[in-house]
Amino acid sequence: MEPLVDRRIDHWLRKIDDLFVITAEEFDFALWAVFMAFDIISEIGFGEPIGFVESGSDVGGLIQNLHTALPAFGVLSRLHPFTSWVKRTWIGEKYLVARPENNSGFGMMMKLRDQLVERRVEDIKSGKPFDRVDLLQTFLEARTEDNKPLDIEYVKAEALLVLLAGADTTGTTFQGLICSVLSSPTIYANLMAELDAATRAGALSAIPQYSEVLEHCPYYVACIKETLRLLPPGLNYFPRIVSKGGMMFDDLLAPEGTEVTCNPYCLHRESELYGGDADVFRPERWLEDEEKAKLFNKYSLTFGYGARACLGKDIAFMELYKGPLQFFRTYHISLRDITNPGTYVISGSIGFWKEIWMSLEKRTLDEKQ
Repeated sequence: MEPLVDRRIDHWLRKIDDLFVITAEEFDFALWAVFMAFDIISEIGFGEPIGFVESGSDVGGLIQNLHTALPAFGVLSRLHPFTSWVKRTWIGEKYLVARPENNSGFGMMMKLRDQLVERRVEDIKSGKPFDRVDLLQTFLEARTEDNKPLDIEYVKAEALLVLLAGADTTGTTFQGLICSVLSSPTIYANLMAELDAATRAGALSAIPQYSEVLEHCPYYVACIKETLRLLPPGLNYFPRIVSKGGMMFDDLLAPEGTEVTCNPYCLHRESELYGGDADVFRPERWLEDEEKAKLFNKYSLTFGYGARACLGKDIAFMELYKGPLQFFRTYHISLRDITNPGTYVISGSIGFWKEIWMSLEKRTLDEKQ
């Protein structure tokens, strides 16, 4: 799977070279971070990139439509059991339930999903050779306990989840990392010193490998974790149901049957855990005390917790440990406004960035040494 990620990162950087480095043209990085993430997840999930990077555009308005649907998603997800009931009424059927024939919101994502799944099913029927296994192929080849294929609607649901959960949120973290690091000249200098030292020592491949980054770039890894702590792309998570007998939270009782959840944006700013500077982007906190770092990892809710933790966590980390690192060590990055690098938006409990304007210059080998 990692070579597929490498392929997309390489293509993304070459496109940025052609469009913005050679021309010295300023561009909105917020879009291009998500373009890369969508093309990576579609390559891993469906065997080919959707084409955001190649076209240099929001293909079919998918990203914009996803963001347009977030307010309704945020409201309706908080109105259970009303939402479950109203979806079964004619009002819900007509106005609330997304369908592939819709030309906005989640309907656009469902339409793309259906095209990808149907094309693969037809390829299989026609005997078209397929020389690698992606997530969609895994879903189609999976069998139930009765040795029957998974229902196609179930396969489509899983495919939609890959698209919805695996791209925009990873792109958001990339955006937040860029804004946070470049807003602090000291942090930026420390990060580049580590990356250049690892490059000089031959510890990093042409495109860094996941294992290399974990072993040789602790400060970079700390920057990723600090970004996920302060700017989690998902700001609310599926609730749990309090079990029989209820549960005490300090001196408060949550009766059995109560839905409870936790907001990572708030928890990750808890001063008792992270210290008096909990609101400050400071990657060093992850490296100063090994025992504290274990607690930080233990109480991180960025990817959820327990049985409902994000299944794509490892894929997300693979992208984040590779793509942004290669971007940093390839270019001199100049933000249009270092004091206000971009606009952070929270919509329907999902965070994302807009308007991260920057210009780039290629770094030379001499500069890295």
